[in-house]
Amino acid sequence: MKSTNQMTGARKGTAMGLLVTAVSMALLMLFGGTASAQSVDGSTTTSTVAPTTSTTAKPEVQAQATTTTAPKAAATTTTAPKAESADNTAGNESDGGAKNDSGDAGATGNDAGTTVNQTGSTEVCGTGGCVVIVDQDANVSNSGTATANTGGNTATGNESTNTASGESQEASSGSGSGSGVSNNTAGTSNSSDGTAEINSGDATATGNNSTTTINQIADVEITDEKCGGKCLGGVVIINQDADVANSGDATASTGGNTATGNSSTNSASSSQDSDADGDDDGDAIANNSAKTTNSSDGDATINTGDANATGNRSTTDVNQIANVSMAGSLGGIVLIDQNVNVSNSGTAAADTGGNVAVGNESTNESNAVQGAVSGAGPPGDGNAIATNDGQAINSSDGSADINTGDATATGNYSETNITQSANVDFNGGIALIEQDSDV
Repeated sequence: MKSTNQMTGARKGTAMGLLVTAVSMALLMLFGGTASAQSVDGSTTTSTVAPTTSTTAKPEVQAQATTTTAPKAAATTTTAPKAESADNTAGNESDGGAKNDSGDAGATGNDAGTTVNQTGSTEVCGTGGCVVIVDQDANVSNSGTATANTGGNTATGNESTNTASGESQEASSGSGSGSGVSNNTAGTSNSSDGTAEINSGDATATGNNSTTTINQIADVEITDEKCGGKCLGGVVIINQDADVANSGDATASTGGNTATGNSSTNSASSSQDSDADGDDDGDAIANNSAKTTNSSDGDATINTGDANATGNRSTTDVNQIANVSMAGSLGGIVLIDQNVNVSNSGTAAADTGGNVAVGNESTNESNAVQGAVSGAGPPGDGNAIATNDGQAINSSDGSADINTGDATATGNYSETNITQSANVDFNGGIALIEQDSDV
């Protein structure tokens, strides 16, 4: 039988063995590797343990250490995904406004006022009588051409050329272990807007505006005193002739305007290529996202003023008066010729039309070209994803408004007054009177 001191020493040895074993296991769990523990009976137990190792000690009297070792675990290396991304944004924004305001226009080809007064007589008298000859002739011509124009205007708000191109994008993640992610993002846009406004004033044209007054008066009186005491008779000849010609040509225009709000040319394009490669067990993701847009808007407005054209506006007054008083026992001969010719003519054109308003006549083109390639997938366990998300959008809007004023054209506006009067007073004889008027 062992003594008490021997039993106490054995217990102390067992306790020290357990302490050494516990410390070795703790170091092995933290750092891995090879650990050695000396048992009480002098045997050595050696084990290589992965980080996940547990040790159980049974505090028996014999103080034999027991070690339980987990299966050997292969080292695992985690590799971060290989990723490449490209982001590209390109855009153009253009805007413009044009406004054309024209004032009023007035044109008159001829504006005249004419007054002709013809009076008098010529007498040749002898002891037996008198001879009187009166010739009155008047010719008046009025003509004019007028053109008034406030139209023919052109206004363009925006006629720019815009090109937005997302430079070719290439994103690739190289092959190797782990996952591969490749991403392209592009935003390419054109925004174009324009306004055009034309306001033309009134146009008034008058080719001829005239007033003509002709007075032809012949008073003949033959008395005994003029014949030397006793008049036998006489001869009287009166010729009164008046010719008036009025003509005019007028053109008034407030139209013929062209307004274009937006006539721009817009082109937006993007090109993308994405390539993602992973190992057999890693994921490969290739993604393209592009938004390619054109937005175009325009407004055009034309407001024309009134157009008034008058070719001929005239007033003509002709007065022809012949008075004959003759003394003589034998009577006399009287010849009176009164002739009036009045001509009025005119042409007129008034125009407020012929306008063209275009809100938007832009040309828009948008293109998105994409290619996505994913190189992973079977027979490995990785996932292969290739996506293309593309939008090619054209948005175009426009409005046009035309408001025309009144158009009034008068070729001829004339007033003519003719008075022909012949009075003969004698004791007998021959009186021949001719009155003629043409209008």
